Amino acid sequence: MIQGGSGDISQSMKRANNKVRLGSVRVVATLLSTVLLFGAILFGVAYKLVDDLATSVSSKPSSAQVVAPNASLLNARRLPAILSTEVRIGGLIRTLSDTVQKFPEQSCLVVSVEGQRVAAIRPNLPVIPASNMKLLTALTALEVLGPEFVFTTKIVGLSAANQVVGDLWLVGGGDPLLSTLSYPATESYPTLYPTDIGLLVDAIVAAGITEITGNIVGDESRYDAERFAPTLGLGVRTTEVGPLGALMLNDGVVLDSPIKPDQPALSAAQEFLRLLSERGIVVRGTAITGVASADLPVIASINSAPLNDVITEMLTNSDNNTAELVLKEIGLSRMSAGTRMAGAQVIQAP
Repeated sequence: MIQGGSGDISQSMKRANNKVRLGSVRVVATLLSTVLLFGAILFGVAYKLVDDLATSVSSKPSSAQVVAPNASLLNARRLPAILSTEVRIGGLIRTLSDTVQKFPEQSCLVVSVEGQRVAAIRPNLPVIPASNMKLLTALTALEVLGPEFVFTTKIVGLSAANQVVGDLWLVGGGDPLLSTLSYPATESYPTLYPTDIGLLVDAIVAAGITEITGNIVGDESRYDAERFAPTLGLGVRTTEVGPLGALMLNDGVVLDSPIKPDQPALSAAQEFLRLLSERGIVVRGTAITGVASADLPVIASINSAPLNDVITEMLTNSDNNTAELVLKEIGLSRMSAGTRMAGAQVIQAP
């Protein structure tokens, strides 16, 4: 027997509907919790991977690590640039402060380090640059003539059999270091790269020449005959510079004479005659000066050391004769005039 009828069924449906409504909330809550939990797990795993990677990279040694100075806030170590300047320049400044007091009144001095003036004495006082001018001469010579340039000294004349018929001409090429073998040992500041004139004598002997029927003629026509710059004081003439000429042997010194001759080409001719005689070559004439004909054949020639070495000697020994002759060669090369003024114009040219 069925009891309850349609009323029982209606009550059952209501209870079922209530359960479905309740279940929907629980289902949604469950789904949301699951999604959030899963997302949290993913985020945690990703964070862990990134953190491990960052730790791995930061733990590797770096080639440029900045370490904070272990010093108080006001310590000088926190200003390394200032401290470095003090260490590098401070000592120089203190040294110069004592030195500059000893400079004579007619002197001027400016010392700058990295653009910072550290010492100055009458910085606007115009003075004669003296041997500092050799730096300008050296730079111009290397540019105009080239580091491999050489000065050439030659002997010309007419030879037949074992004779030089007539005069033998010793033609100067401006070589400031032309020397006899024994001369450098007599100098206070010995010539570093001498040009041995004895090699010309060797060449004459090797050619079988035993007699010169004429004179030994010194030719200095390559440059002008200005012996001294007009501003030179008497205290340095002949002792420190000059007499100048394109043919200078032993700086114009005759080894058996305490006084320099006024004509360096003549003293060179005299010394060359002596060297020939010492080798048994008969010279019928004497030593004189003159200008050789351009068509006379060359018997022998010798070259100086390259200009690089000549400049080294000039600056090392502050050699005035070398500087003056190099200056004239500069003028001859650029302005076809072997003069001091021509050389100076080349140096001053832009």
